[in-house]
Amino acid sequence: MAKLSGMTAVFSFVGIGTEVPQRVREVVEDLERLQPRLAATMKPEGGYERVRLDSVIRPMILGFGFEPGSAATIAPKELDYTALDRWTALSIQAGRAATNNGALLAVLAAASTRDVDWLVVLVPARYKGGNTYEQVMDQLRDLEASPGVRLELEGAVVIEY
Repeated sequence: MAKLSGMTAVFSFVGIGTEVPQRVREVVEDLERLQPRLAATMKPEGGYERVRLDSVIRPMILGFGFEPGSAATIAPKELDYTALDRWTALSIQAGRAATNNGALLAVLAAASTRDVDWLVVLVPARYKGGNTYEQVMDQLRDLEASPGVRLELEGAVVIEY
């Protein structure tokens, strides 16, 4: 795992030192700019809804040529948008990111999608009092370090909101 910026981490599934391509960095930078607006969608009880998060993200992500959905053969609903010309998928996570392994499933979904090399995952810092971001980070660190696991995915960029 490497830090891309602030609270944005990069996990490599093909080897140490994998560089995030510019076509992915552009998307990540714009998503990072949305972090305050994403965090502001938190409900009073401390939860998030993917629909509310999507309403913030949709205009920007469509501008990058992403299309809703995916052709994943595993957990396709974990990928909210795909841009095959960028070889990238986007997963918007809320309450299921850690407790139901949603972020981990998103990695597997991206790995099962033809022509997707990179996954961008949006993960809340906290969800209803639980430290969601750190739990997801631990899960992906374990996956990245597992010597017997090989994925058809170059890497994942995890953005905290």
